[in-house]
This record gives sequence, C-alpha cells and structure tokens, in this order.
Amino acid sequence: GYPDFTVARMRELIARIKEKGGFYVFPHPTQITKSDDPLDYWFADETGFEVFYYTMTHPETEANYKLWCTLLDMGKRLWACSGEDAHMAPSTNALTVIYAEEQKNASYLSHLRCGDFICGSVGIRMCIGDILMGGKGSFDGNRLVVSVKDFHNSVVKEGHKYSLVLLNDKGVVAKEEIFTDRENVFAIDTDDCRFYRAEVIDETENLRIAIGNPIWNA
Repeated sequence: GYPDFTVARMRELIARIKEKGGFYVFPHPTQITKSDDPLDYWFADETGFEVFYYTMTHPETEANYKLWCTLLDMGKRLWACSGEDAHMAPSTNALTVIYAEEQKNASYLSHLRCGDFICGSVGIRMCIGDILMGGKGSFDGNRLVVSVKDFHNSVVKEGHKYSLVLLNDKGVVAKEEIFTDRENVFAIDTDDCRFYRAEVIDETENLRIAIGNPIWNA
C-alpha cells in the first residue's frame, strides 16, 4: 500500500527527515530493491545503510556488505548500521553501538546524524585529529587512532581469536590481534587516500562482528 517513490521524491523525504532532526536509514536494501545497478540503492550521502540484517550470518547481511563496499568505492558516503527487523521483540542478533552521553533519544540521534556509531557488537572509537568516525576533514599531518573495547557477551567465546582490520579505499592497511577483556588501542600514520575504516573479525569463525564507519578525506 505504499505510494510509488521516484528518486527525486525519496531525496525530498530524506531532506525533510534531516531538517526535523531525524536520521534516515535504508533498511535491508538487497531485500527491498532488486537491481544490478548499485546506484539504485543510493539516494543521498550521510544516511544509514543497513549492513547487518537480522543476524551477522544472514545471507542478506553478506549481500548488503558487498553492496555497501561497492558504493563506498564509488565515492558514496553511507554509514553502515544494523537492524534485527523483529520490531516487537528486542534481541542481540544485530546491534548498533552508540557511545551516548545519556539514555535519551536526542543523545542517540546526535551520534546517528553524524555517523559516530558502530554496526555490530563491539565498541570501536576512531579519530584522525579532531575528526570522529563518520566525519570528514583533512588527513594532512594527523595520525589515525583506533580504540576497540566493550565486546558484547553474545560475541565473546572462550578460545576464539579476534582481530582488528584497518582498511582504506585501496584495501587492508593493517591487521592486529585484539582481546575481549581490555581496551585495544592502535595508531598509524595516514596516507593520501579517500577514507579509513575499521572492522572487528572473529578469526575462529571467520566472521565479521563489527564495522566502524569511515572517516573521509575532505
């Protein structure tokens, strides 16, 4: 029963949502839209794109991840987020992590609106100078600093090994072992690239359990 939405109409809707202080996300994109053209899944930059759908191992999750990476490679600035799609029954199957100042909607939205949140079940904080995750600015003369901690109990498994992977638009730039019982901090010099982002991998299961949003070189 939804009205037909043209691209222009969808962009108008997104602009109105932003004007009112809201946050727009494209939910389970590869389930809703069926197209071979990645640009059919993009309406506006600085909006959410549901990568983890239902669970981290759901077939749509892998399809969404590949599509999100393709759009990043095309220069689109979309923030990865999670959605469990149960609506009436909250669970820990697909979490979005926000380091909010208060347990209030306004505080959550302030981080969602700038991309300073994590798709997945592990806390990732990242900055380049004073540019936070999800933001954009000059990389010149600044180091990339990443902190990983606050593993949700659902992804902490005895005997499993975990790693932090740092990527830019050219591929993997660093990979380090991390531990669930402490804060893991790393820093690297930045190169001339379009963006940096971070992921946490359960190496034992070969499973991506958290995706940090990019910082873009402006």
